[in-house]
Amino acid sequence: MGAPRKGEYVFSDDNGRRITYFQHAFDRAKKKSDIEDFHFHDLRHTFASYLVMEGVDIMTVKELLGHKTLAMTLRYSHLSPTHKAKAVSVLDKGTLFTEGDPGESAPAEKRTKKTFQGESDFPNPSESLWN
Repeated sequence: MGAPRKGEYVFSDDNGRRITYFQHAFDRAKKKSDIEDFHFHDLRHTFASYLVMEGVDIMTVKELLGHKTLAMTLRYSHLSPTHKAKAVSVLDKGTLFTEGDPGESAPAEKRTKKTFQGESDFPNPSESLWN
């Protein structure tokens, strides 16, 4: 899985010394890829967003980014339109649990499902689905 690393740093030269300046390499990669209006710092946003979209909890992302506040982490993690659409599509399936604990702690045989056929089949939002 990649070339063996010399030294303790992720980004190091052939002698294992830490590389701290990436601008020239980053600019060459952008030019070669025909990418415009993208900055090295934007990779932090990408990192945070991909982690969140893969289900990593936001507090772990906060720690990985080294943020002091959750508010800052929320500014960094952006959901893609596809991810948002996928989340909303859960409602299109028309299946809700009607009995038992909705959480994972309830055994599957204790939960029952009701499939809704039309708008009039949906329960009144003021009524509990779990009673």
